[in-house]
Amino acid sequence: MHMVKDLRDISPRISTLTLRTRDFQIVLINVHAPTEEIDDEEKEEFYSTLKDVTHTVVGNVKIVQGDFNAKIGKEALYRAVIGTHRLHETSNDKGMKLIHFAEGKGLCSHARRFISTLGYPLMENIRIR
Repeated sequence: MHMVKDLRDISPRISTLTLRTRDFQIVLINVHAPTEEIDDEEKEEFYSTLKDVTHTVVGNVKIVQGDFNAKIGKEALYRAVIGTHRLHETSNDKGMKLIHFAEGKGLCSHARRFISTLGYPLMENIRIR
């Protein structure tokens, strides 16, 4: 069964892979976020493009994965999104951008660890045959 429906380079930092099964479609969005040293304009452009991509790609399951160059802390305010098991005490600027992106899109995994499996909350209800 040929599962690859589409592969696209959206930008030098974002690509998508769409897989089709018999019952549903999965879109993997792979990213490589700018580092802290890059100017703010490029960072904003990256997150703007990522928001557009997550909004426009069509799939029953969307998984955003890759290198966000972010440090996610243990801030109690964001536990519903990031969970409690974090390496860092506080989030850096990139970590906060990632947290706000996930919050804005309603993204988190069933286990509430969106960094590991950033997908839609109903992902656990999908059965792979």
